[in-house]
Amino acid sequence: KRSSLSAAFGLSWESALAYHRWLGGLGLGLMLVHVSLELAAWAFDGALVTNLLHYAPTHADTDINASVIPLMEAVGAASLLAGAAALPAVRRRSYYTFYRLHLLLPLLLVATLVHSWDFWQTAMVGLWLYFLDKAELASLLALDLSGSRRCTLEACRPVGD
Repeated sequence: KRSSLSAAFGLSWESALAYHRWLGGLGLGLMLVHVSLELAAWAFDGALVTNLLHYAPTHADTDINASVIPLMEAVGAASLLAGAAALPAVRRRSYYTFYRLHLLLPLLLVATLVHSWDFWQTAMVGLWLYFLDKAELASLLALDLSGSRRCTLEACRPVGD
């Protein structure tokens, strides 16, 4: 529950978790708005059914890779389930379902980056923070497993002192 990134921003674990939940809800909401606007534009043009059955022509001559859309639909559905599982009443009752659905979210990120390379501009800051946090956790785990040193935010000291 400790992270040097949270400490660097002066956040407790609970505060960081509140931001995490808020940003997750915002991301899910933006995904829903994007998909809804795209579907509405197709429906307005009278091409909804055609475009749903044949993705490639919808993005011809653009930098958007339409071939990954079926993967994005599957992972997007899992994201909606993760959002529903994140509701406090559901999360408390079925935490491991909630957690396992979260494990699919990096797949959504990869699919989104393949779908539209411009997403890097939006995702880069969050990706770096995520990877820094996971690298710190991995190094702490390696130190704990080796039994040689334990790192804390205060200092690194031999285990048993």
